Formats: sequence, C-alpha cells, structure tokens
Amino acid sequence: MDMEFDAIYVNGDNNLMNLPVAGTESDTEPRYKVRLIEEEFKRLMFEVEDV
Repeated sequence: MDMEFDAIYVNGDNNLMNLPVAGTESDTEPRYKVRLIEEEFKRLMFEVEDV
C-alpha cells in the first residue's frame, strides 16, 4: 500500500520535515509537501490572475 501524499496541510506550528516538491517550469515559487492551511487559504482566496 502506497502511503505517499502530494500535500500535507497543517494548522499552526509543527515539526514535520518539509520537502520540496518537483514543480513545473512555470512555477515562480517553490512548492513544499507540508503547507500551512492559513497560507494556502489566503493564496487561493485572493489569487485573481485567472479571473
């Protein structure tokens, strides 16, 4: 059974090892496996490039 995840969302401080995820050439910022819920929410809520 494969227990690999694309992303792990956490709420607040944590001690999880944060590994970079291989992205595409168009990515301007590095993406990481462990993501803070608050930061992702703000990014997705206020990202208006495609609107």
